[in-house]
Amino acid sequence: MAKRETATPPPDDFIARLDAEIRKEYGDGISRSGDEILNEPKEIISVCPSLDAITGGGIEEGSWVGITGGEKLGKTVLALTIAAQAQKQDRFVYYANVENRLSRQHLEGIKDLKTDGKNLKIFGSRKGRILCDLDYLDIFARVLKNHPRCVLIIDSISTLCSERVMNEGAGAETRSSGYKYVSQFIDSMTAVVPINNCIVIGISRMIANTGGGMGGRSEKAPNAWKFQCDYQLKAVMKTVWKTGENTSAIGQDVLWECRHSKTGTPFRKIEAKLRYGVGYDRVYEAIEFGEKLGLVEKSGSWFSLNLDGDSSPSKVQGKEAVYRLLLENPAWAEKLEAEVMRRSRSLFMSVAD
Repeated sequence: MAKRETATPPPDDFIARLDAEIRKEYGDGISRSGDEILNEPKEIISVCPSLDAITGGGIEEGSWVGITGGEKLGKTVLALTIAAQAQKQDRFVYYANVENRLSRQHLEGIKDLKTDGKNLKIFGSRKGRILCDLDYLDIFARVLKNHPRCVLIIDSISTLCSERVMNEGAGAETRSSGYKYVSQFIDSMTAVVPINNCIVIGISRMIANTGGGMGGRSEKAPNAWKFQCDYQLKAVMKTVWKTGENTSAIGQDVLWECRHSKTGTPFRKIEAKLRYGVGYDRVYEAIEFGEKLGLVEKSGSWFSLNLDGDSSPSKVQGKEAVYRLLLENPAWAEKLEAEVMRRSRSLFMSVAD
């Protein structure tokens, strides 16, 4: 019986010849090594210490981000907080106001969000022209194809409505054709988003699951959207955030779960600090993380900063007093945030669970 020959790797000259043929037909960059992809630099949008903890450092450019959860849990605030941080990296933000619920309070309540036309553009229906799902999806495709490094926020994926339903009203369709159109849009943009280093953020709702005898709530969004998302963030619950010196709420603690992350470990949970008039509060969270890292020293109710190994000249009573101190001294706040981010990777893995 003849001995079976084993396959041998192709010689280098064959690989080079094949590569040259592909480049000639399709251009440079079609064929790449794994090392080239691993060494390709990617910008990361840092959101706030808590969200960075469960995502593995923040949101990487070229990503699809899904934000879901129940009502009034800070989903839009999170999207706009990401937008404000992206603007610091010279990224333009587009906001699709599909639900027509974006308010003055939203725009004014996010620290550092630039709302002028050189940094933010809002799409939405107007009197005499109500946009349907295909209108919006056409606009989204034009944005992503023609504006590299932009951020697109869709608020919300759940309420993209077909023209038929708009014209004929409730009962016109048992299942929205918009799901099919969103899937086709995703298929056409799958390569565009990472190549143009855009970030697409889609907000969706949780609704009662009334079909098939199943209880609970489910995300109202096409399956294609859920599969596409590189980051899936779910707001689970909220509690009132008060301080010892305030009888009324100054914000809310929102429990977030990261169901999937391209830069971190999935299914991690953490509470994030949403302060009214600020958004997700990077400075206050930096204080809390800094305390665990020894950058903020506590003795009883007294706090002091310990940056570069030297205590700051100020010692204040109470965490809110530390917060005010940092707001009055932005350079200290920036230094604390930077030091927290530099040292925090191992800490993040221990506090997010």
